[in-house]
Amino acid sequence: FGKAIAIICDFEKLEEVEIKFARECIVDGWHRSIAETVNFRVEVLELLFTSVAQAEKVKSITIKNLQDHMEERVFESRDFKTVRGRLTQLHLQIATEHDDEAPEYNIDKLACHEGFGHGLPEYWLKPLLNQLTHLTLFGLTCTWGIWPFVDLRNIGTLPRLKSLSLGKFAIAHDWQVDWIVSHAYTLEELILDDCPIVTALHLLEDQTIPNFPDLPVANKG
Repeated sequence: FGKAIAIICDFEKLEEVEIKFARECIVDGWHRSIAETVNFRVEVLELLFTSVAQAEKVKSITIKNLQDHMEERVFESRDFKTVRGRLTQLHLQIATEHDDEAPEYNIDKLACHEGFGHGLPEYWLKPLLNQLTHLTLFGLTCTWGIWPFVDLRNIGTLPRLKSLSLGKFAIAHDWQVDWIVSHAYTLEELILDDCPIVTALHLLEDQTIPNFPDLPVANKG
């Protein structure tokens, strides 16, 4: 498998690369085991970016079931930045941890919020702001945007974007709609797949603060 990834660079005319991980993921230290551990995924991504960095015509990357836990050593590496610097098309489906014994806490896991709230904008979207013509962002099982909170205002408008596809992106704010509409002059394709438009919310205090910072929070007790 590793050898197969390593020879990607031998395909001189290759322009698009797609890789798909397993749906299930966990962070290190959990009591149960899965086939594709954090270390396995890190090694695969490092192999992938090392090889694709040498394939100078690759302009499109698709990663299905990218784990929300994004290792800094991968996404701050020279090879990743080389690959990212050439991209005009990015397609990501982000997988999150699932605890069968307490599924109600899945949405509050730290990796979920760091992946969507930090890793996605800082490693991917902000550096690619002026490059992308095609962007796909899907949650595998997690409905994102509100919680985990992703502030698209801090990313800005992608001035070359022609195609935007969002999956499981929850819309509850006018500014979310404004961000999408800000691409009206360049967009030729817009896909909203399983994106709920929220008309009523019940949020805990830590969920309310990032979404509605000016909204008074009831005192406890």
